[in-house]
Amino acid sequence: MSQSDQPLLIACQPTLATATQLVNFQFRLAATHARVSYPQHSAVTHSLLRTKFHEQQQFIARNVKATWLAHVVARVSPTLKHTDGSPLGMLGFFAATPDTAAAQTVLNAGCQWLQHRGCRQIIGPIDGDTWHSYRFNNGPHDQPPFLGEPTNPAYYPLLWTEVGFSVVDRYHSKCLADLDSVISQTQSGYDRALAAGYTFRPFSLAHFERELQTIYRLSIVTFRDNFLYDEISYQEFTGLYRDAKRWMQPDLVWFALDASEQEIGFLFCIPDFGPAVAALHGGKHGWAKFRFWWQARKLTAVNFKSIGVLPEHRQAAVAAGMMHCGYVASRARGYSRANLCLIRDGNPSTRLDGGDGQILRRYELYSRLME
Repeated sequence: MSQSDQPLLIACQPTLATATQLVNFQFRLAATHARVSYPQHSAVTHSLLRTKFHEQQQFIARNVKATWLAHVVARVSPTLKHTDGSPLGMLGFFAATPDTAAAQTVLNAGCQWLQHRGCRQIIGPIDGDTWHSYRFNNGPHDQPPFLGEPTNPAYYPLLWTEVGFSVVDRYHSKCLADLDSVISQTQSGYDRALAAGYTFRPFSLAHFERELQTIYRLSIVTFRDNFLYDEISYQEFTGLYRDAKRWMQPDLVWFALDASEQEIGFLFCIPDFGPAVAALHGGKHGWAKFRFWWQARKLTAVNFKSIGVLPEHRQAAVAAGMMHCGYVASRARGYSRANLCLIRDGNPSTRLDGGDGQILRRYELYSRLME
């Protein structure tokens, strides 16, 4: 009898022990898939045990003799609604071996649990909201993943579509291999913004908390009309970005100011430590740290992660001006490439590459309607 013929379905409220089991399983998958990133236990635990989802989520796993074949977390969104007013269901923290039967079991169990709680539409993969990990990475995989990029085995999307999910939204990342060209292409936008009375300044690490508060204030306004947007508290926001301080180079993060010197936009860029983090292979010992240090010496790319401009200032080339500042600072630091990360298809920010960007990766988000 095969493993898939011996099902054991576990369903429970997520706990610290559950989070540990989940991370351990994801570690084993990452060890056997070169393009899958190792999870961080603290990040997974923090996201899984968020107060926001207390008693509104279920951990579902299928295993054989404590060897996980698949798991998923089903969540009822406290605030997001389907068009008929029913609560939106979410499936996240998904991990599975290629065992199709095991994946179908946990996905269907998660959908049924959500349906019983009034959810008609179910979105995934999404770890609670768009502030956290979501979407499947569909490649191409000729370049290694950048820092913070969603990663997964190539067979994941098929596991979902086989149980009735279909694509609800698409995204992409771009790569710019010629910073000199894009600097020239975005100069006119920068000049237009200056002529309209806007100025630009870099992030101040000496005032880290204040600067982070400014980014939060701008984010909750500029992103509130985005698909699946759900507001988070400042405390949760700092939990996501506080660790970024060790990766940051302040002249890669920019603010746009209006004529009264009030911040009305921000650009968040960070060196692409993806190859260095991958060199850790999930380890924390001395040799792993040496591999990280060795790769970090050779970084060549900057990740342009987030850009936001208050709605009333979006027609004044402010975004182009900030991108120009980011490109110039990247080139001055010796970086040769820029990754424009995780852009929703059709979003105007995809045009901020000066026309020189090449598709680096594509991603998909899925939806299932329950009868």
